[in-house]
Amino acid sequence: MNDQRFQPRTTAPGCHARARRLGTALSLVAAVVLWPLSPAAGREPGDPAPPLVVNTWIKGPPVSLAGGTGGHVYVVEFWSTKSPYCRAVIPALTALAHKYADRGVIVVSISIESPATVRAFVGQLGDRIGYRVAVDRGARTTRAYLGGFAVMSIPQAFLIDTRGRVVWIGHPAGGLDEAVADLLAGRLDLARSKRLARARSAKLQYLQMARSITRARDARPVGEKVLAWGHDDTLLLNDFAWVIATEPGLIVRDLDLARRAARRAYDNCKGNDPRICDTYARVLFDCGDARAAARIERRAVELAPTDAAREQYRATASRYAQAAATQPTTRPTAPGP
Repeated sequence: MNDQRFQPRTTAPGCHARARRLGTALSLVAAVVLWPLSPAAGREPGDPAPPLVVNTWIKGPPVSLAGGTGGHVYVVEFWSTKSPYCRAVIPALTALAHKYADRGVIVVSISIESPATVRAFVGQLGDRIGYRVAVDRGARTTRAYLGGFAVMSIPQAFLIDTRGRVVWIGHPAGGLDEAVADLLAGRLDLARSKRLARARSAKLQYLQMARSITRARDARPVGEKVLAWGHDDTLLLNDFAWVIATEPGLIVRDLDLARRAARRAYDNCKGNDPRICDTYARVLFDCGDARAAARIERRAVELAPTDAAREQYRATASRYAQAAATQPTTRPTAPGP
């Protein structure tokens, strides 16, 4: 792979400390990549799926989509072997591929890394990767999907129906299984997919503006669109809040916008996802409410799926609590868990 512009980062910009705190066990939040837009940027769900231009098929027989889907439903995922965010969703993708294999669903995972790198990784995992794996040719497929649909992160999955249309886009752990089930049952809401695509595009536009000296102070209305269009996409809201709070290089750091995005994500999951709690607590802390931040972070401690993650969350909660001890008592701004 010679085009260095298309090399994905292994963690989200500004999230290195968070990755160290949470470890790979919780690495389900997408890594921000900021892919350059392709000439076909402006595609949306409902549009034809671009063909798969592949350099090497590492696992499974080849497919291209150039001649149609052959009556199959496809899940096309973009990933990197070096990203813990991508590695973390391999079991879920394998389970999905097995679950729907007899319903004509084919899962294809595409990387822009070298064939040797991907082949070695897939060889190590063996049957734990239960779907097709390919290496992109000159990032052409990656550019057509991520750039064309204005998607800024990996891992990212595109669901393609039997008519060859992209009908859903999202994080593999953020509703893909439900989207496949809805598609097969004939109840997938394409209008919602289009609305969420607009939210992701607005999110990208907001971050571009927030980095610009001349445009940063005009970014708020675009951010409001992210919250309005993405109100029911919990992971999108969570990632938006985290990036606003932590992304280096933002000219204006709109913590009020981040707080409302994080609060909506928290409400959506009813406070039952440690990742969401961790983000909400961080934003509250940055907003100056250490007492509420400590309370919400303790909820993340309760929900942590591993001992290592629990200890990391506990350390963060302790830091917030220590800061809260120096603050005057105020009315809580965050809901109790």
